[in-house]
Amino acid sequence: MKTHFALLLSFSMLAVGGCNLLAPETGYVPQVAPPMADIPVPVGFDMEHDTSRDRSDGGLRWVDHRYSGKGPIAPLANFYEKQMPQYRWNLVTRGFARGAATLDFEKARERCRITISRKNSLLNTIQIHVDVWTHTIATSPATN
Repeated sequence: MKTHFALLLSFSMLAVGGCNLLAPETGYVPQVAPPMADIPVPVGFDMEHDTSRDRSDGGLRWVDHRYSGKGPIAPLANFYEKQMPQYRWNLVTRGFARGAATLDFEKARERCRITISRKNSLLNTIQIHVDVWTHTIATSPATN
């Protein structure tokens, strides 16, 4: 009887401990096919199609996407802080003000600002706002 109990306890601990191998420490996993290949979106967050827009033209990109889902803000900010470098984005700044987390990233000629805020406190709905824009370095005009 003690042997059965010990085996059951061991398997239970293994099962609970093994769950951490399936999800990152933030508690969120990225979607397999997010709307933008280089910006992860956590599973359980859906694009708000009526308020999202994007445009790409001649090597320039402009994105204004909004996603909604449920969960606390801090782990979502941690999700982006851990995931974005895997897509070659470098964290520039991270802040928290008025109940919203803001993370700014940069890579090559692009900037990305992710703002995570509460959309509806009664329903615990969170909105992730992703802005991406191409920035160029101004050069002085050529002189003859």
